[in-house]
Amino acid sequence: MKEAFITRLTFLSNEDINKINKNSSIAYLKALYQCENSIAINYKKEELFTQTTATNNLGYKNDFTKIFILDKESLNDTYLDARKNLYKSINTLK
Repeated sequence: MKEAFITRLTFLSNEDINKINKNSSIAYLKALYQCENSIAINYKKEELFTQTTATNNLGYKNDFTKIFILDKESLNDTYLDARKNLYKSINTLK
């Protein structure tokens, strides 16, 4: 029996956001970068937005791809903390 492809959203808590670091998955980094409160997963609870899908769909000139994939080693806690504060501010306004 084939499994149906089902996309689901898993919602992020403030604790999830606080745990994000430069080694977090691309899906979590994208949620932080775009101030999204969820990530897409499949029926196996695997994240659908990966490094491969990011580069294939966004391209190499995209700011997210540049910052979080191509130049990931230069990410630092100061930048990530600023993104976390922005994320929390925007979600408070929602």
